[in-house]
This record gives sequence, structure tokens and C-alpha cells, in this order.
Amino acid sequence: MAEQPKRLVDTFTTHVMADFKCYFEEYGNNDLVEEFITYLIDFNIIDSQTIKRYAILKDYDLLFATGEHKKTAILKKISRKYNLSERSLWDVIGSKSTRERFFRT
Repeated sequence: MAEQPKRLVDTFTTHVMADFKCYFEEYGNNDLVEEFITYLIDFNIIDSQTIKRYAILKDYDLLFATGEHKKTAILKKISRKYNLSERSLWDVIGSKSTRERFFRT
């Protein structure tokens, strides 16, 4: 993923945080992090495909790290959870660009 110019990131951060403060004042509770994530989702700052890909990758990595399951068994388990074909999961899991986007490697 290409690096964004610092000025752009700073501007984005300023706008998102200002909007979030207003959102939090109206809807917030005590869990600021959870509220922030809800805000990002509610206002489509993070789209549903990004959320799904991230969740799939994290689930896969957590299951793989335990060493209790083979890749095929992990894919079957995740495919049932997300109602996706194993081929579709491989497209997400095996995508170098997706991994680079979510994880600093």
C-alpha cells in the first residue's frame, strides 16, 4: 500500500477525530475504543469488505498459530463461519496486498 503524504493523514485524522467527538457526545458510553470502531463503521470510513477481510485474516492467523489444525481444516471452519467457499477464502488469505494492508510485514 502506498504511503499517504503526512499532511493528508494529518488532515484526515483531524476531521475524523472532530467528527468522532461529536458522535461520542451524542451516542458514546464508557468504552471509547469500541465506540470509535462503531463510528468508523457507521460512517463508512471502513467499508464492509475491509472488515470482512480483516476478520477472516485474523481468524485464520489465530487458528493457524495454535498448531491444532491443518490449513484445510482451518479453511473449512472459517468458510462455514463466513459462508464463503474455500476458494474465496484462499483469495483473501493468500493475497499479498491484503496482508500488507492489514499487517506490517
